[in-house]
Formats: sequence, C-alpha cells, structure tokens
Amino acid sequence: MARILYHCRDLNRPSGGVRRLYRHIEILTKHNYPASILHDRQGFRVKWFDSPAPIGYVSTDMNFTADDILVIPEGHTDIMASTVFLPCRRVIIALNWANIFASLPVGLDWNSFQISGAIAGSEYEQTFIRETMGLDSTVIVSGIDSAMFKPSATKLCQIAFMPRKNARVFHLIASAFRSMFPEFSEVPFVPVDGVSHGQVAHVLAESAVFLATSFPEGLARPPLEAMASGCSVVGFAGRGSLEYMEHRKNCYLAADMDVLNAAQLLGAALRDFKEGTASVMQKAGRETALRYSLEREEETVVTYWGEFLRSAPLVASCPRIHPHVTMGESPDALDRCLGFEDLYDRIVAKAPDDANVVEIGSGLGTSTVYLAQNVRASAKGIHIYAVDNFSASQPLPRLVPSVSRQGGSVFHAFCENIRAHGLESLVTPVLGDPSLSASRFPDHSVDFVFVNGHYGSAKIRSDILAWVPKLKPGGGIGGCHYDENHLGVIQAVGELFPSGRYEIIQCCWLVENPHSSTLALGNESYLGSHTHTQNTLRSC
Repeated sequence: MARILYHCRDLNRPSGGVRRLYRHIEILTKHNYPASILHDRQGFRVKWFDSPAPIGYVSTDMNFTADDILVIPEGHTDIMASTVFLPCRRVIIALNWANIFASLPVGLDWNSFQISGAIAGSEYEQTFIRETMGLDSTVIVSGIDSAMFKPSATKLCQIAFMPRKNARVFHLIASAFRSMFPEFSEVPFVPVDGVSHGQVAHVLAESAVFLATSFPEGLARPPLEAMASGCSVVGFAGRGSLEYMEHRKNCYLAADMDVLNAAQLLGAALRDFKEGTASVMQKAGRETALRYSLEREEETVVTYWGEFLRSAPLVASCPRIHPHVTMGESPDALDRCLGFEDLYDRIVAKAPDDANVVEIGSGLGTSTVYLAQNVRASAKGIHIYAVDNFSASQPLPRLVPSVSRQGGSVFHAFCENIRAHGLESLVTPVLGDPSLSASRFPDHSVDFVFVNGHYGSAKIRSDILAWVPKLKPGGGIGGCHYDENHLGVIQAVGELFPSGRYEIIQCCWLVENPHSSTLALGNESYLGSHTHTQNTLRSC
C-alpha cells in the first residue's frame, strides 16, 4: 500500500506550518492510511505540542517505490530538486504563497520538478498557483480547535500579539498607538511567544484584543484562533486571510503593512470594548472561526487523499530536452570535448565502492552524464551529487539557444539529459549556491569534490573552503579551467594550497588528501568545519 510521507523541517519553535503538517498525518493515520512525518535529523521531536503522528527520518538508504507519495512544503525547493529522480509521486503543499518562488532561481517553477499534485492552504493560494504556473490545486481547510480556543468568562483589557510575526512592524504600530491614544496608556501588550499551544489558548481566551501583524500569509491561523477565543481582531490579512476577514463585520481590517490605519483601528477596538459594544463583532468572529472546524479539515484531507490515490498519476508538464542537448552533439550549447575526461576517469577508478562524489557547476548535465556513465560501467556503488543553482537568469552565452528551447530553465535540460541516458539512480541534483550547499552535507562524508567553474578567484576560493571540511580522510578536490584564460582559477588554487600540493592534469587541478596539510591563507591556516544541517534526500 502507498506510503504518504510529509517532509518537515526540524523546527522546535512554534510554527503554524509545522502544526498543519502534523495535523494531516494525524488525520490520515486515524483513517488507516500508512502515513508519517519525515524529519531530517535522526531522533528529532517537536516539543511545543504533543502529537500521535508517526515520525520517520531522512536517510540515504531510504527505498521509495512508485506507490509512495512524498509531500513537500512549498519552501523546500532543495527537496523538490534532490528528489526529482525518485520513483515515487511527489505532491507540493503550499502553506504560504510568498514562499513559492522565494527560493527558486528565476525561470524555475513547480513544473520544473514534474510534480504529481498540489495542495493549497487558501483560496488565494489556489489562485496564485493557477495564475503563475498553470497548475490546478486543491484547497484543504485549516482547522481550528474550538474546544481549546474559546472565550473565558471575563475578558481583560489587554492586547495579545505574536512577536515572531513581523516584530519591527509591531513596534511601529505599538509606538504609533501609544502616541495617538494616551487614554489607553495602561492597556498592556501581552506577547504570545515560545509557549505551548495550550498556553496560547489561555492568553487569547482572556485577552480583549488580538493584534495581527503578519504579512504575507497563506491563511493565517492565529487570527482565526483569536476569533474563536472571542478576541476583537485588529490588523493585517497577509492577503491569504482575506477569505475570512471582513472589516467591521468580524474584525478591524487594515490594509497590509498600513501601520497608521492599524494603530487607529487598535484604538477603535479598545474604545468599543470599553464601551461594551464589541460583543457583536466578537460573536461574528467566533462564528467565522467555527466554519474552520477540525471536522471540516478532516473531511477535506480524507477526501483529497482518497481521490488522489484512486486517480492515475498526473505529472506536471516539463519541456522535453532538445535531442541535440547531449554529450558533444550541439555546438551552440556544449563543447565537443569536456577537457577533464582524464580526471573523471581517475576519480572513478580510484574511488571506493560506496563513494560520494560532488560535482559543482553541473549546468546542462553534460559532464554529469560522462561521470555517471563511467560510474555505471565501473559497477561501483558511487553516487553523484550535482550542485548548481541551475539559474536561467544569466546562462552562459553559448548555452542561451539550448536553454531557450527548454522553456528558459537550465534545470529542465539537466534533468532530461540525465533521464535520456538512464542515469537517474546515480545522480541527485542539489539546487542552491555551491558554497552554501556544503552545509547540507556532514563533515567527512564526501570522497571527491570537482569544482566545474571558471568564475572569479573569490568564488572559487569560497567553494574550496566550504567543501574541504566535507572530505573524508584521503579524499580529494579538484577542478577545471586551470589555464591562462582563467586566471581566477590559477590564483585561487595557488593562494589556498602550498606549492607542490596540487597536480595538473590536462587543464585541471587536483589536490589529494588536502586534510594532510593546512590550506595556506597568507599567514593563517584553515582547519575549520561546517555544521551539518540536514540530510539530502536522494534517488535510491
């Protein structure tokens, strides 16, 4: 039977998105679906709420089947990329419309990752997904526990707020409010932060007013929970919450980021509370919140997954690669000779059977294909991580024609090149800046790093310094373009490695076992390590 796995970051601070992911798994397991949360770090557990949801952990030996479904939140673009060759179906869940493109290079969208489905958290997100990417999505309701979030018998004249939601904007509103309404100088602002879900409910239950400062939002739960708790809600909708926030009917709604109007409305809400005229709006707010019930959320979750599992897999369209975008066949896109075949041959020949090889700057995947074909021929269990930002915004001039044929995305072409040669199980794409992406690998976990770049010395230097700590003892690092046309490469290598510590092969440089001596940095040395932050899901 198909497993449904929701990937979730290891966050141990209150997050509405994390709570929603757990809630989906709780519902699915209640209805006997084999579902679980998938965290990155072994043994991680959230501490700010209790949940019976089963938990699994990312590991490089996970076996995915075509029946499995991996659910990826909209901001986890690294996971979208690294799992693109997995045999399972993948569904993206949008928890905040503003995160959809935030981590994607210009030219990439969800179509680039060949997804099988999309879940929206609000009506606006559904519209945003359709209008920007041409993809259909299903809205799943975000439910509020109205038994937990309910008014207390008496309300205190205080303003609850969440400091983690645009703290700077809160400061501006609070300052303007204090200046405009000296008659309310004794009314306290009560922060709701770093506490359990039950403690949040207690503060909201006894507060007369809740100040919503969050923008942007997919569908904000705190204002709904405040409405359920009988608060007069004042502030922003973050665009996504406009589906339930109605000015002067169930809330005091200010235009997003309108500090002046928010401060004015805060005074109006307190005046209504003091005069005993707030009850009508508070009642309307609770009635609004009750429409977003846990029962309705459960119904929409079960309905969505029941229909999804009954339907044939639907993979988002992705432009097929031009038939000439293969090794050495397209003069307008690719060199006829890589120039570093000898080094790649040597890497494969010397690598242990279970080696991890990182290629920085994979581009269209031509060099990746050459390396992976050698790996396949060797029958070794070597795995390749292809690290690139795959940006379509500024491709090399010689790549422009081929990139244009692929819809403007280098990532499209890379994936199709790998698929065309049947190398999916040997390669994991890693989408991101090469230097920053090193933090996703544990220290001493990589056997060889190849820096396929011809940019300036500062960037080459940054990549080398980021990746050397990731090498196993006895591992190696090297790169190409060590020639008079690329003086930045020569400069970076010469500055970092002592004379005689590197070897030149064709137009490549190679340093074996760089841990055996310090990297030369003027009068200093570099022996630092970089903290591992998360595993990288890979094809199995």
